[in-house]
Amino acid sequence: MSGTNVLKHLNVFGFPCEVSGDAMKLIFQGMLENGSVSSLEAHDLSLDGESVKRGARMLAQSKVLQTLRLWHCFTDLLGLIDFIDTASWLEAISNNDTLENLTLGLNVWTSECWEQFFRVLSRQGSLKMATLVTDKYDRDHLANIANKLEEIGCEEKVTFVDYYTGDSISLADCKYYSKLFAYIRARDICKVLSVYQELSTFPPLTVLHLVIEEWKKELCWLLVQFVSVARPLQTLELELRGRSFPTESHDWWPGLSQSLLRNRSIIDLGLGVHVEDHCEGVECLGQAVARSNTIRKLRLCGWCSSASDSFLRGVHSVIFANYALCHVDVGFEFPCSSSEAHRLTIVLDIARRNCGYVARAAQFLHCKRCDTPCAAAFDRVHRHPAIVAELSKVLSISVADAMVAVSRRFRSIEGMHEFMRLAGVVKTHVTCQPRDDNFTQLDVLDKHCWAHLRQYLQLDDVVWQCPSTTNVISRVQF
Repeated sequence: MSGTNVLKHLNVFGFPCEVSGDAMKLIFQGMLENGSVSSLEAHDLSLDGESVKRGARMLAQSKVLQTLRLWHCFTDLLGLIDFIDTASWLEAISNNDTLENLTLGLNVWTSECWEQFFRVLSRQGSLKMATLVTDKYDRDHLANIANKLEEIGCEEKVTFVDYYTGDSISLADCKYYSKLFAYIRARDICKVLSVYQELSTFPPLTVLHLVIEEWKKELCWLLVQFVSVARPLQTLELELRGRSFPTESHDWWPGLSQSLLRNRSIIDLGLGVHVEDHCEGVECLGQAVARSNTIRKLRLCGWCSSASDSFLRGVHSVIFANYALCHVDVGFEFPCSSSEAHRLTIVLDIARRNCGYVARAAQFLHCKRCDTPCAAAFDRVHRHPAIVAELSKVLSISVADAMVAVSRRFRSIEGMHEFMRLAGVVKTHVTCQPRDDNFTQLDVLDKHCWAHLRQYLQLDDVVWQCPSTTNVISRVQF
């Protein structure tokens, strides 16, 4: 790391069973000698006293680090590090004026240290967001920490991530979750039902992963209601497992499908249905996914064969008109019968088609390529907000900035002459021959009439391989 000045993002993964802190010592030491890495993320790497001290030095001395995310890097060392050592990070963070995003496990500090951190956060201008990761060992302290957060009043700069909800304590005591990963078993239903009735009161929740085993209708209908109104929710992963569906599932599938269509915020959807009985209704779920104007990524997780076949039939029936889906991830455990394989191939092709639109539109937007294929792709992107959002991701700009840039660039292909030239109908501009009848001709339309007509025209409507050899349109009637 000391020998590079081009590395910007460093992401390191370890093994949860590894208790040595050598890896983090080396990483922090490398960060002390590196002047280019602005984002450091570590997963399942253990910390000891020496690595904690080097981490404090890194936080105090770094002038380029903007993002530090440590996921589950303290869990395996409870009792092996001293809270006095980790408390040294507080002073380092308070004096750091470049750090913007911080992710730490809840067990890195005592409740008193978290109170001090919240006070630092409330007056620290550069630190924009802190994410606190909880697990089953931390929940006894969560209510106290959440109360201190409310007392200090910097809730807008703190979110929580939880990976287990076998009980209702953590959810009931803290409503600042941004990400929730829950595994619900049949015996937990009674305990968590009241909590999930309040899901809509979790304002910052953007990611929800639910694995429901032996599910009951009460919880499923609560999920339908939540998905319908969950505006901040961007990522939803739902896996249903069990020996059989309840008999009410025929009514529930259309309900879930309609809730997905009503939701306008979910862009990343993961689905898995691993139950053999009563899978006929899954087809309408596939149709809802294909009709969605917002879902840009679909992840197919664990499925049984009957449910996957039904889902693919539903997706395939309406996927051709989809201009939002850009990514489809098919898990290795996703079964696909030979009779349905062609449908899966078509779904993947549609996602690739939409990705191609985004790539060519990006080139047209930056004037790197201004040919008809790129202009036609840009024309298509301009009409669909979901792929404008995908374009913003490709360009690394905000969605609002992307919409402004797209609208501005669209003016160059909006006019009659520009459209007809790019479509290959004319070489330079539209000129109509004089006529003896009273039919309105194309070249006399004002910009308002043409703008109304342009709403129904796309460059894809004209075959590009047939370029015009004349500037004259001999017979155009309206």
